[in-house]
Amino acid sequence: MDDENRLDFLNLGAGNKIIQGAVNHDLHKHRPEIDVAHDLDFLPWPWADDSFDRIAALAVFEHLDIDLVLALNQCHRILRPGGELVLKLPLWDSERAHDDPTHRWYYTLGHWTSFARRRSGVGSTGSTLRTSGHS
Repeated sequence: MDDENRLDFLNLGAGNKIIQGAVNHDLHKHRPEIDVAHDLDFLPWPWADDSFDRIAALAVFEHLDIDLVLALNQCHRILRPGGELVLKLPLWDSERAHDDPTHRWYYTLGHWTSFARRRSGVGSTGSTLRTSGHS
């Protein structure tokens, strides 16, 4: 796969779940498949506007110090119009979510309802947001 097509998919906070053909990101370059090491609490994120068709952030956002709006605004900025953001987040009422001392944030389904109603900012270009709760 050539470099131009690699920018279609960003795997935020890859850890050890490397996605072949994606740009794999993590806080540290702890393995050779990590393409970009960057602390997501520092803005702006190191990708150009409209860089990706798809972003996956599976069990990432709850560990950030920045709030959800700032993180989603960065995703919105680097997603191409019509792009897709896939999130896996801890639900607020999950005991396991509260057991992890590195979790800074907890989410309810109501968080996403408020974003779906917005006319500007996140989602204004027809981007798709899919979420999945986890414990």
